[in-house]
Amino acid sequence: MAADPLSIREAWSKIPSPGSVETEFERFTGKRMERILATVVAIGSGVLGAQALIAGITTTSGADAARITILLVVFIPLIVMLIACVIGRGVRTASGAFAIVYTVALGAWPSFVDPVGEAADQPWIFFLVNVGVVAAMLAFPLWLQFAWALCLPFVYGYVRLVEGDFSRDFWVTTAFDVSFTLILGFVIIALGWMFRSIAAGVDEARARAVASYAGAAAAAAAEEERAAMSALMHDSVLAALIAAERAEGERAQDLAVGMAREALTRLANTEAAVAQEGSDEPVGASQIVVELRRALSELGADAIVEERGGIGLIPGRAARALVLAARQALGNAVTHAGGRGLHILVEGRGDEGITVTISDTGPGFDLRAIGADRLGIRASIFARMGRSGRHCRDRLERVRHHCHTGLGASMNRTVRSVATSLAVGFAMYFAARGVWWIEQPSAPLLMVAAIALYLVVVNVAILWDSAISVRMPLWAALATLVSSILIPVLVTLSLDPLTRTAPFATWYIGALGLMGVVCIVRRRFVIGWLVVAVLVATSSAYLGFFVALSLGLVGSLMWVVIAHLLVIFWDRAVRDTERLAGIQQAVSAWHATQQVRQKERRLRTQFALAVAGPVLSRTVASRGSLNDEERLQARLAEGRLRDELRGADLLNDAVRDAIEDARRRGAVVTVFDEGGLADVDEERRAAIRDELARVLRDADAERWIIRAAQDPLTAVTIVGRAGAGGQSDDDAVDVWHEIPRDAPEG
Repeated sequence: MAADPLSIREAWSKIPSPGSVETEFERFTGKRMERILATVVAIGSGVLGAQALIAGITTTSGADAARITILLVVFIPLIVMLIACVIGRGVRTASGAFAIVYTVALGAWPSFVDPVGEAADQPWIFFLVNVGVVAAMLAFPLWLQFAWALCLPFVYGYVRLVEGDFSRDFWVTTAFDVSFTLILGFVIIALGWMFRSIAAGVDEARARAVASYAGAAAAAAAEEERAAMSALMHDSVLAALIAAERAEGERAQDLAVGMAREALTRLANTEAAVAQEGSDEPVGASQIVVELRRALSELGADAIVEERGGIGLIPGRAARALVLAARQALGNAVTHAGGRGLHILVEGRGDEGITVTISDTGPGFDLRAIGADRLGIRASIFARMGRSGRHCRDRLERVRHHCHTGLGASMNRTVRSVATSLAVGFAMYFAARGVWWIEQPSAPLLMVAAIALYLVVVNVAILWDSAISVRMPLWAALATLVSSILIPVLVTLSLDPLTRTAPFATWYIGALGLMGVVCIVRRRFVIGWLVVAVLVATSSAYLGFFVALSLGLVGSLMWVVIAHLLVIFWDRAVRDTERLAGIQQAVSAWHATQQVRQKERRLRTQFALAVAGPVLSRTVASRGSLNDEERLQARLAEGRLRDELRGADLLNDAVRDAIEDARRRGAVVTVFDEGGLADVDEERRAAIRDELARVLRDADAERWIIRAAQDPLTAVTIVGRAGAGGQSDDDAVDVWHEIPRDAPEG
């Protein structure tokens, strides 16, 4: 995903630096998930709290001080918790306080409140049992959360049995209540653990992805910087050294002085901002022409400059590479053809780019006959233009795409797997509750048919194609809707009117609520809410609206609402996490790129100044008139820099000294590193370099070719020729030595 510059600048100050402690963005998904959980808990607890408050007020008289005290003791901390969850501050403290206060109030209930008469008449404090569990989920560590979810229902069960003097009726209803509350509490804790664990895993994965992307960006930047510095070395330093060595005559000496000045100036400026090399702002053909006219003026050459075609727009960095390559071509034309018949043609091709053609009427040359050690055409023109396409950006975009899709897919896949297991387990519970008859149905086959239909449909809704797509197939959603109509009818027809409110008889209220939740989670929102509408209509028709509310309809409605909110919040969290990952990748890549480029430039510039600086300074001081020893130093400096550009991995101090000794004897030494030492351990590399230095010292040749090709057996090939003939002069080979990749046995 693309990150706008303003977003990057805004995020930059918050991006964690290497080795720093945790910052806000490092746990972005985790903190976002805590906010989502707090918001959902506020909504669900608010609904259950309102239900409990209404029940408490309607069952409490003004003269009952004990009930009023319990009411205030419970609801004041609850209101504080709800406010904390809404504003997002002090959530743990307020939730922990309510969880403790509620547990104490629940345990003290029989001591302060007179018992109720009927087992079916549940006290208002029961509606808040699961609110106590979610409060523990927000406030306590995981082990204490599970302890709360396990103990709190049993505390309620004990209180209910004490109220009913442990009578049989109370045992039955309390068993249903405790079992449901236990399962629901564990589901709540499991969901909280799941969302937090996934969020923490996503934060870690995002951190690794950002680090991986920054590493790829740094490697790409190093490659680009090495290419840019190689071109800079050739355009300025190597060309200036060659010109200084060969300067014969006043015009050649003036040209050498100018090139030496330019090389020293560019080396001095290379540690400035990377942006000096150009931005990505579009550059037109007319600007290219201006730069080329300036280059002609600096070279003191005359040429016909012609501009054709349209405007032609290319990125600034590509334009910079094009101008530098054209400058090298102009320098070649002036040096080797004397600038005769020099003609520059710049053609703008609209959005397709710009073409620059430079020609002269000199004697010309055959490109295939140029020695491989000469870098003018290859490194400064062809290689530069090839690199300006930024082939390494493809790698970065692949890393970026993988990070983005991987984060969202991982989050959604993990949530689906855990949520599926919980949904199947909860579906089994409602079916088991329907089978647990405390009174024989008048038409048991209809009850069995309802339970069987429910099990088949709910498992299809949960599992069908869930591994392929989060969205439920339409036929499965429609089957769920039809079943939600049939199940309440079958259950009601199977029971006598007097038993329709028994705990086992109302299993379908929670079961249909679960079916609505499944439809919502699997992105069938309309079907899910239609199932809820059917549940409200059928339960109200068969039981009465307010009776249905007290028997679980409120809970079913609340779970569907919470499921819908969680889906919305989760999808938004996935999008925001991926967007943040994109911003962090852009910023961290920029940071890593700047550091790598500055380091690479500083090292290479310092080395070039140490090697070529004295010679170039002497060229300027002597106005291009160098003595034989100074010309030799120019040739040696040019060769050493070229070796570092073309074969740095083959060099150590011993190899450098051996090559310099060979050149002082008049030999031509060419070094090529084509990756021959790749995958070779450092100990073996050191041995290879030592053997290379020994071969160069012990043998004598007029021309040395050292090549590290990508060969499965040979790491380095050393060829010594008797003369400086062409590369096809096989008869002149005096030395042929191959250094294997692996150390010889024995």
